[in-house]
Formats: sequence, structure tokens, C-alpha cells
Amino acid sequence: MSRRHGSGSRGRKWGPPEGSSKEINELALLLRSWLTSTGNTLNSFRQQLTPLHFHAGTVPSLGTLSERFKGKKLDWEFTQTVADVCFHDHTGMTAALFEAEELWKRHCQNPTPVDIDGARAVARSHAHVTRKQQETLKVQHELIDAQNLLLDARQNELELSRYTFTLQKQPIVAQNSLIDSQKAEANSYQLVLLLLQIIHSLTTSMFVFKRDAERSQLSDSEKGSLQYLLDQAATRRDRAIAEKEAAEEEQRAALKGITQAQEEVNALQYELNTLGIQQDETDSTRGLLSVPVQGRQVVEQGPSYIEDIDRALSTARRVNQESEELTKRAFAGLQSIEPPQPALSSLVTTGGQVATKILMLRLEGLDREAGTLVADASRKLDVPGLVTLLQQFREAGAPADRRLALRTVCRRRSTREMIELISRCRAAGQHPDVVSALSVMSAHSPAQTLPAIAGSLRAAGLKAEALMFLDEVGHVRNDFIDVLARFEKAGQAKDCGPIYDGACRRGHREILDLFSELKGEARNRLLLAMARRISARSVPATVTEMRARRLQRNADRLLELIGQHRGSWLLPPVLKALRGAKLGREALRTLDAARSRKDGSKDALLLALAHFNMMEDHKRLQR
Repeated sequence: MSRRHGSGSRGRKWGPPEGSSKEINELALLLRSWLTSTGNTLNSFRQQLTPLHFHAGTVPSLGTLSERFKGKKLDWEFTQTVADVCFHDHTGMTAALFEAEELWKRHCQNPTPVDIDGARAVARSHAHVTRKQQETLKVQHELIDAQNLLLDARQNELELSRYTFTLQKQPIVAQNSLIDSQKAEANSYQLVLLLLQIIHSLTTSMFVFKRDAERSQLSDSEKGSLQYLLDQAATRRDRAIAEKEAAEEEQRAALKGITQAQEEVNALQYELNTLGIQQDETDSTRGLLSVPVQGRQVVEQGPSYIEDIDRALSTARRVNQESEELTKRAFAGLQSIEPPQPALSSLVTTGGQVATKILMLRLEGLDREAGTLVADASRKLDVPGLVTLLQQFREAGAPADRRLALRTVCRRRSTREMIELISRCRAAGQHPDVVSALSVMSAHSPAQTLPAIAGSLRAAGLKAEALMFLDEVGHVRNDFIDVLARFEKAGQAKDCGPIYDGACRRGHREILDLFSELKGEARNRLLLAMARRISARSVPATVTEMRARRLQRNADRLLELIGQHRGSWLLPPVLKALRGAKLGREALRTLDAARSRKDGSKDALLLALAHFNMMEDHKRLQR
């Protein structure tokens, strides 16, 4: 049975509070809301408890915990315990305890009596109305889903018809591109050979003109004519070389077009099994040009030889232009071809249908095909479809598919689409999907994009999500120092604070590895974050490990910072943990550092020490 958020345990919902006052009932409802907002059940809550949470030193049974959440024998120690389990950041815990403390004080000072029987009757009546409303909404949603499925089926039928019609036309386009490329390659090949002959002929003629011009028996006018012919031949040779290079370039482009066109033809033939289209025969041996006269005839014919060369070069230019047009037409045809779509993906267009297909493939043992479809759908579904897909995966208990979909979206879709997905998931109440999406973005986004992502989240009004993203960056990134440098360079130094806080969620050894790599101000900021964020149970191990690494001064500084900056209601558990680990001297050092607190914070700490029955520490702090 799937877990219901807001329930006391699996399959059971909370009953009405049964406390002795209106304030204690409101406090019980507040504690339940903390569990609900963090996705905890009574079982998961109890699993996170330790003997250090309770003055008696033992973890209560599930029955006792259930009674506390009903408001029976609910005390301040239990309220703090719930806050410690549900909130992992100092700011959230302080705000939550402030609200709870107001209710507790009103209960202690001026409680409002409640009619328990009347409250139960009202609660039962409200529950009955709510249940009927939910049943009505469920029927309406089922009707809407059925209508949507019918519309999707019709849309799929039209989409499949369009795709089949388009696919049948594409082999003709690919075949025409192949023919155009082959014609362009054949023309360019013949033209290159012919131009090589022309260049050779012009080079030979230039040699003859130059040799004859040097003969002494020729008159000046004859020498001038030969020099003119020599200059004309040199100009034509340069043109012939340029045309040859152009023809070679067109030949290379045509060969590339032939390769791509043949690949497209093969892919489309595989998709339809047979195209039924035959390639036209092409005449690749037609004569394009004739080589002008050579040898002694060059000198005898003179200007007519240059005219023949001009006509040959004009024809070469025309053939080059024709080949260029053929190549352009071939590549334009190839670009117009849509790649063949997987048959499975072409039949599903909504997130719910995709999820159903994937789960069916999993049941049949076709894990590879299912993974391919997950990645394909994550690239092609619109954002509302992705929201539905994630919801279906979560409800079906398919976390691996859900995370694969999010990774694919993060890598293959734009940041704007990813942020829109987070926004829609939040609006739909899919908090676990929001958390997972932020986790994937923080882990798999390139380091250079992280500052822009944080800014985009804030610009989209997702300020809480931006803080969660930064916290997760600090928790999971291996390139921690590089990430800090990029935020500093982007002018977003204020975002480094949540990143330092997130780093404190790591194991104490990993935190100290980071601490050893940092220098200067960065090291001090991480130490302050450690003082505020690491759990009370981790403080003794962290201090011991720092001393083992010869970081004695830093260990002492950490204890001082804990005493100065730790939340007033969070400091007593730290003192207990230190003494439980036989670090009494360190506990006193931490308590002495708390004397520098401001009056309001110091008074709250005295109240917390009295509540935890730590009277010796209470007296020491008052001295």
C-alpha cells in the first residue's frame, strides 16, 4: 500500500486531537503538519529518533508517539524532538519552534478548555463532508481522464497517419538527393581531369611563346604579338587553376552528400522494409569539353587558340555552377527529411501513456527497451506531459525510471524548461518531484551554469527552491572549490552561504576533507556553517577527528562558534552529546563561549537548559 502523506502510519489517517486545551490541540496539529510537509510517517519518524532526543534516554513506542501527536501528555521536549527530525536547517527550525513556543506558553499560562466530545463530533462531521467531496472529485477526475484518453487515442491515430504519409515521401526525397549528389560528383570529376589537361596545354604554350619571342630573327611587332599571347596564356592558366580548385571542392561536397544521402536511404528502407523506388540511370560519361589544340599548332593559330581556351573556361565555369546547384539541392533535400521515429514513441503522446508502456516493458523483462523509451519520452514530451510522467513513476514505485527521466531532461532540455517543470510540479503538489529535480540539476549541470540556474529560479519566483538547489549543490558536488569560485566570479557571493550549509550535510570526514582544501576566508565560512548546521550527534566525532588531523586550534574554534551561534534550543543536545562521548571539558568550553550571546538569545538558552533539567549548566551560564 502506498504511503499517504499526512497519515499517522501506513494506511491510517490522523484522528482529531484530544488534548486538554485548545492550545495543546493546535500544537498537536502543528506537529502533524511538520511531518506532512517533510513526507514523514509515524514509522519513518520513529526510525530517526535516538535516545539523546529524550531526557529518559529511551525511544518511546509507536503507540506512545501516536498519543503525543493526539495531544495527550504532549510536552515541550517532544516538540523540540519533532522539530529536530523534520528540519535540518537552523533557520527553518528556529521559525518553527518560535510558532510552537507561542502555543506552548499560552497553554502553560492561560489554557483554553475544550469540549472533547463536541470537538470529536464536529471533527467527524467535517471528516464525513470532506470524504464525500473527495469521492465526488475522484469521480470527476476519472471522467476527465477517460475523455482525455479518448482524445489522445484520436490524436494518436491522426499523428500516426501523418507520420506514415510523411515517411513514405521521404525515401523519394533521399533518392533524389543521392542522384543529384552523384551527378555533381561525376561532373566535377570529369571537369577536374579536363582542367588538368588545359593547364598542361597552357603551360606548354607559354613555354613555346617565350622561346619564340627570344629568337633574334623575329621583328619587334612579331615579338610584341608573342609577348601578348604569353600574357594572355598566363591569365588563362590562372583562371584554369582557380576553376580546378573550385571543381575539386564541389567534388568533395558531392561525395559528402552521396554518403549522407545513402545513409538516409538505408535508414528509411529499414523503417519501411522496402521503398519500391528505383534509381534513375545517369550518364556519367558524357563529354563536357574538348581539349584545345597543342604543340606547334598553338603558334600557327595564335589568337584562335586563346579563343578556344576562353570557350573551354566558360564551359568549366558553367559546369562548376551546375555542380554547385546540384549539391545545394541535394543537401536541402537531406535537411528536409525528418529522422525516423521509434515505432513505440510514435504511438504515445501523453505522459500517462508513456509511463504505462514503460511499466509494461519492465514487467515483460525488456529493461533496455524501457530505458530507451524513458530517455526518448524525456526529450520529446512537453512540460505538462513530463509532470504527469514523473507522477506516474512515483505512484508506481519506479524511482530509477523517475531519476533517469530527470537526468535526461537536465542534460537534453533547456534550463528554462527544467525550471518550468519544477514550477509545475510545485503547483501540482508534487514536492518529492521538486526535490528530485533540484537534486538532479545540482549534480548533473555543468559548473559554469550553476550561478545562472540559481538566478533563474529566483527570477521565476522560486526563492525557496533556489535555496534548496544551492544547499544541494554544496551537498553533492565534487568540484566544490571550483563551484565557489564560479559564484564569486559571477557576482553571486551571497549564494555561497547556502552552499557552505549544504556541505555540512556530508559525513564529518568528508566535511573535514573539504575544510583541509580550503584556505583563508573560505575555511572560516565553512567552520561557521559547521557550527550552525552539523547535527548534535556529529559534534563529538567531528571534534575528535579534527584533533586526530592535528587541527586542535580549529577544533577549539568550532566549539566556541557552536556556543556563540547555535540555536538556543539546539545547544543543550550538543552539550549532552559531548558529555556522552566523555568530552566534558569540551562541553564546558562550548558553554563558556555562550556567555558572549546577546541578552535575548542568552535568556532563551537559560530557558532551554532549565527545560532539559541541566541545572549545573544553567548556574554556570548565570555566573
